[in-house]
Amino acid sequence: MGVQFEIDADGILHVLARDTATQEEKTVEIRSVIDVADAKVEKMIGESVEHAFEDMSDRIFTEAKLKAEEMLPAVEMGILRVGHLLSESEKSNIEDIRLRVREAIEQRNPNMLKKAVGELDDATQSLATLLLESLN
Repeated sequence: MGVQFEIDADGILHVLARDTATQEEKTVEIRSVIDVADAKVEKMIGESVEHAFEDMSDRIFTEAKLKAEEMLPAVEMGILRVGHLLSESEKSNIEDIRLRVREAIEQRNPNMLKKAVGELDDATQSLATLLLESLN
């Protein structure tokens, strides 16, 4: 007994079974039970793209939140240790950005959070330098 399978361009499965002893052949055609209209396929593709953007947004938020959760305590500790060496405007700027980071986390706003975390990183460069110098 020999069996041969073939799928055509329309997705139809053709099965050829041949009895090698008698050379008798039987062909069976198997069509998909699911018939999806083009409009439905387009809708499904659109929904998958939409979910991909939502997934990307969730990922951006999660990554920014993790970085914020590392930075916020470190900034607070830095302010306690060497904040007296910063100008009042630098400390005020850092505090304003820290509040924006916390607000973005509460609002679950990925773009706002990513931007605020980047701003906090930039604003705390001199704080980081002072911390390093204080360790020497």
